[in-house]
Amino acid sequence: MNTPEKLFHTLLGLGDDWEITELEFDKDSGEVRLRIHELSGLLSQQRCPDDGDKTDFYDHGREREWRHLNVFEHKCYIQSRLPRMRCKTCGKIFQTKAPWEGLSLQFTAAFESMSLLLMREMPVKKAAEFIHETDTRLWRILARHVAMAYKQLDFSETTCVGVDELACRKGHNYVTIFADLVAKRVLYSVPGKDSSTWKAFVQELEKHSAKAAQIECVSMDMSGSFKKGVAETCPQAEVVFDKYDARLQLLAYQVLLGGLHKLPAA
Repeated sequence: MNTPEKLFHTLLGLGDDWEITELEFDKDSGEVRLRIHELSGLLSQQRCPDDGDKTDFYDHGREREWRHLNVFEHKCYIQSRLPRMRCKTCGKIFQTKAPWEGLSLQFTAAFESMSLLLMREMPVKKAAEFIHETDTRLWRILARHVAMAYKQLDFSETTCVGVDELACRKGHNYVTIFADLVAKRVLYSVPGKDSSTWKAFVQELEKHSAKAAQIECVSMDMSGSFKKGVAETCPQAEVVFDKYDARLQLLAYQVLLGGLHKLPAA
């Protein structure tokens, strides 16, 4: 018999490792709630994240709740107490990962994907109003996905860098933006505008399969701090002064206005 539980089980792609134990619709709140529990087959598959050894079931964590995609116009939530496992060798205790989890603690991966799509097409505040969430939570979703995507970026082909400082709020508060002027993308942004920003940039290059020695050209203004920074970190680079590049300015404003989510994937 094809019950609602079986239908949602299929739609969520739970497979043989999870089961929906409860499905309810609260007419007063207009919310749909699914309670999901693991099956024994899942526990036998778990391996220690540190050494890959076999594990034993330890206990269940606290009950958690994730917002999922709406069921028609009704908010939908998944509730579960995820099992915790203990490594037989090292004794490490860890919590299993549910297949519906997103990068945020409060949302499923499907809900995050929809939110990111909306934020790409409209202001975050409007997207939040549309899906009945707070803009603060949507900004957190965006920040986590940007951080994950940024770690995967490859700067190994970067040779021409543009750099400029930008006032980010009232007072003497600046952020320095480094951009690849050939690939037309932001590489790194760091608070401040002194020579130490270059040291931070070089350290960031090394995290993305690149080295300071590969930088052949730098476009910047005649800031004494930038001159010092280039001389100390990229002495081999040819420096072009007062080369106003509208592309760099545009990329800088994208950082401050939320455009970081448009960084290309690796």
